[in-house]
Amino acid sequence: MISVSTNTAALTAKRNLDVNSNASSSSIARMSSGTRITKPMDDAASLSISNKMRSTISSLGQAARNASQGASLLQVAAGGLSNISDMLDRMKVLATQVVNDTLGASEVSYAQQEFGLLMDQVDSTAKQTRFNGTSLLTGGSGQVEYSHNNKSASGLNSGAGGFAGTLNSAASSGYVQHVFGAANTVGADVQDGVVTLAIDGETFTGSSNVQANGVLVLTSTTASGNKIAFDVGSSVANIDTDSEMETQINNLLQNATIQVGYAESISGAGTTSSGFNTTSLLNLDASSGVVQGTTAAADITVSGAASDYTVQAVIDGETFRASSVTVTDGGVLKLTSTRDSGNVLAINYGSSASSTLSTAGSFQTNLQNLLGGSTFNIGNSETAFGLNTATAGFSGSINTTNTAGFIDGVASGVTVTKNGSAFDVNLVVGNQTFQAKGFSATNNGQLNLISTTDADNVISLNLSSTASTSLDTLPELQVGLQRLLGLDPTSGANPARFQSASANNDDYNGFEMGVNQTIKASATTQPGTYALSYDADDKTFKLTDGVTVLKAKLEKDGDQTVQFSNGLSLTLGSSGNTFDWSKDMTQMVFNVGEGSGQNFVFQVSEIAGDDLTVNMTAATVDALGLTGMNINTKDDARKASIALDSALNTVNTGLANIGAQQSRFEFIQANISTQVENSSAARGTFYDVDMASEMISFTKSQTLMQAGVSMLAQANQMPQQLLRLIG
Repeated sequence: MISVSTNTAALTAKRNLDVNSNASSSSIARMSSGTRITKPMDDAASLSISNKMRSTISSLGQAARNASQGASLLQVAAGGLSNISDMLDRMKVLATQVVNDTLGASEVSYAQQEFGLLMDQVDSTAKQTRFNGTSLLTGGSGQVEYSHNNKSASGLNSGAGGFAGTLNSAASSGYVQHVFGAANTVGADVQDGVVTLAIDGETFTGSSNVQANGVLVLTSTTASGNKIAFDVGSSVANIDTDSEMETQINNLLQNATIQVGYAESISGAGTTSSGFNTTSLLNLDASSGVVQGTTAAADITVSGAASDYTVQAVIDGETFRASSVTVTDGGVLKLTSTRDSGNVLAINYGSSASSTLSTAGSFQTNLQNLLGGSTFNIGNSETAFGLNTATAGFSGSINTTNTAGFIDGVASGVTVTKNGSAFDVNLVVGNQTFQAKGFSATNNGQLNLISTTDADNVISLNLSSTASTSLDTLPELQVGLQRLLGLDPTSGANPARFQSASANNDDYNGFEMGVNQTIKASATTQPGTYALSYDADDKTFKLTDGVTVLKAKLEKDGDQTVQFSNGLSLTLGSSGNTFDWSKDMTQMVFNVGEGSGQNFVFQVSEIAGDDLTVNMTAATVDALGLTGMNINTKDDARKASIALDSALNTVNTGLANIGAQQSRFEFIQANISTQVENSSAARGTFYDVDMASEMISFTKSQTLMQAGVSMLAQANQMPQQLLRLIG
């Protein structure tokens, strides 16, 4: 039907023209942008996949840059280590040169001068080898040690003016133990240059005339073997009156715990104890714990028949018991703690035991007479039990004087490996591994084993005068150590147990200050000494290293962390803002030590957590074990030479590790380049336009548009034909 008002043909022509026009516009958009998907409706699924792949490709590009920058960092570190290796080589030559009797004292001094300067330069090179401001070879920040207004390694307030605050237990051959309260004000009295300190009824005295960096020794007036020795700081010269000395000592002792010496005794034992050998009462061979306290007669009971006694003694709440006891002449009664089986009291019988202790009643009476009212001081927090002191080459004692950390555990394994002309020793105690590298036995020396998890934990085994001859081969040293530590199955001995004093409630990289306060150092914190103070008026903390001053302010109540720009952070618990810092903290001093190594992390793919961690070996004098080394004498030169062998091994191992990591970074970059290439090609199949195919579609659309325009013109003329019917 032909109608004037409705031109169906024109509408049809216009619709087809619009379709072809849109198709032509889409083709133009695709070809001009080079993308197949110009809007989500074109292909939503492919667009999603393409966008994900685009993000992956971009991240891979940054990962490749990370790897390249990591390789650059390693190259800087390798340069520093190479220089240190060269210096160590020269120091080794100097140490070798000194062992030469053609050299006079002057020539040796010249060699020592160069040796000392090279030692300084090793430290300088390690500290100055930096990448983007971060030192690469100093080991990062290590343990944070606290030295003011709290417990130091020996439990002393080491921030007291004029005192270094450490306890020198080597000066004490007796037993001293006391816990001072926070409010202690009457501990020490100083008059006319004499210091008097009362500890649990025992009086210690000494002269207050101590020079700078000296030692204040206080000796018991009742037992001269009991001594307390305080190391004195450089500012002691400023303490020039009795009252100042008294104040500083009492400040030093606030909150302190003193536990020194080793005693194997029972004081106050009775004398009417028939059946017991009172002249050699106590046998501590079986004791691996600490027993202290006083027992009353009523605390001692015996029950059962003569051939099957049960014996029990209570010492300050700790119960010691033995069952199935049979009395024999000259035997030993061993009472074992029910709380800690390592605590054992071994009491010797006399020759008349079987006749005088024939009934439970007589046994109990005589044991009560012997132990009633006795005070026990047994064991030591810094000792090792179970050592086989008859082992050739070892004196069998342990020296933990230099231990600022904590050791508590049973020896479970020891291995020895050859290291050039010396040996490397590994000892496992509890959950810690202790190592000594480049060890060589010498007469009356020490084998110092350092914990791999906390360098403050040190076990020093003393060597006897036969060490150099009886421990000079690997099998001899291995067997000697096994026998000493009770680890030789043929010896029948129990493994040795080690116990040492705890520094405080600290971990490797931070510690508690009390009242829910913790301070930690990040890997970027430079080692050094930092003073922390608090301004109560504006609630601002100030941190200074003597040159730079950093400030941080409390912003809110409750748990929070105050972060300083050098990487040190102070975490405050919920009671942080109610803690009276102005009273309890005038100034705290933190010593951030050097770590044994630090990690640098690089993400090397698009996946979070897909990291490559590079461990950088510390190469400072301390980390290389060269502290205190010199070549002033031939013996010193030999010791230095052994230490240098170990140091060179450490540095060369570090260089080898860097080389391996650099090689790995190169392969990572190559792999990422391949991934980017292949991923880009894969993304193109989803996203890129096929120009040839799209041109065909565009040409078709253009042709149809031309036809559509022509047909629309013809359709628009059709209603005009009806006018002829009217005419």
